[in-house]
Amino acid sequence: MMYPIPFSLYEKAGDTRPQVHHKGFTLVEILIVIVIIGILAGSLLLIMGTARDSAEAARIISEMRTMKSAAVLYKSDQGNWPLWAYNFGSEKYENYDPDGSGALPDDFTDRIPVNEDYWIGVMYGPDDSGKEQAFVILYDQGLRKGVKEVLASRAVEMGFMAKLSQNRDFSDLHVFTSDDNNLMWFLTGS
Repeated sequence: MMYPIPFSLYEKAGDTRPQVHHKGFTLVEILIVIVIIGILAGSLLLIMGTARDSAEAARIISEMRTMKSAAVLYKSDQGNWPLWAYNFGSEKYENYDPDGSGALPDDFTDRIPVNEDYWIGVMYGPDDSGKEQAFVILYDQGLRKGVKEVLASRAVEMGFMAKLSQNRDFSDLHVFTSDDNNLMWFLTGS
């Protein structure tokens, strides 16, 4: 009768070197794992940054819609467009309406868009032909480039415009790009 020989004896019978079994990982295995984790973390950060920029741009568009609705309500109530700008010195909105109504955005909406990176207001003025133009304006004071790129990607669809100069006419009006600092969304025909 034959007795089975353990496999370890077969190994020892053919190999005269002492068998040393290491428990653990080699340096190459550890480096490969570190590189893979680095690649995954980098791509995750890229995706998270893009999602954060998209979320902030969506919030800005929502706040612009809020100001647009408030301005339309003001127009129907007062008969003219408001001139609302954020006064950073006093930390509040002011109405520069020559009629002196004193009505502010919070009289027409429950949510006032205030942020340290931008302000959103409503302005109006005559164009070259004398026609009154009213618009919601986003004045950039520190938006991330990614947020501005998301806004620029929606510019044609939403009708976002910009001007190169600060003058009162609209002769240099163009579609908003990520290089612009003022985004204008017209409430009247432009």
